[in-house]
Amino acid sequence: APSTAELIEGLLERFDERTEHRRFNDAGRGPSINPAEITDRDIVRVRDAIVDALDSHQLAHLLAERVTQPYLDLEPTELESDADCHAILDACDTLVLDAGVRVAYFDDTLYLNGALFGQNIPTELVELANRRQIKCARIQSLGSPWSKRLIELIRLEQLIPAEDGH
Repeated sequence: APSTAELIEGLLERFDERTEHRRFNDAGRGPSINPAEITDRDIVRVRDAIVDALDSHQLAHLLAERVTQPYLDLEPTELESDADCHAILDACDTLVLDAGVRVAYFDDTLYLNGALFGQNIPTELVELANRRQIKCARIQSLGSPWSKRLIELIRLEQLIPAEDGH
C-alpha cells in the first residue's frame, strides 16, 4: 500500500496538471495582537481549504494507480504469440492473474499494475479483479476491445492457466 507521503506526492503531481488553482488567503482572519502567529484556527482553515480542493474522482484514480503499482518483476520470460494465446484459451477452462499482478477498480474503471486498463468495464472484469480468475469462455464472449486486452495479458504472462488445469 502507498504511504501517505506517496499519496500526497501524487496529488501534487495532479494539481500541477490542473488549470484552476484556488488561492488560500487570510481574509476574514480579523485583527490579532500577534498578527504573525499561526493559530489553531488558521491551521483548521488551511486544512479545510486543502480538503475542499480534493476531488473524489481524482482521489479514486490516484489511489487505484498507486495501490496497483507492481512490486514484483513482471517481465515475461518469453512473450506468447497470438497463436499460443488462442491455444491457451482453447485448452483451459480458467485463467488466473499472476501473483505479481496488482488490480483495483472503482465505479466502472479498472487499474492494473499502476496503469489505467479501461473504463466502462464489463462485469466480467470486475469479477476478474475480485476473484483473480476468469473462465476462458467468458473472455472469448466479451468481444473487442476487452477480449483483445485480456489476450494481451495472456501474451505478457500476466493472465495464466489455473494450476489445477481448469
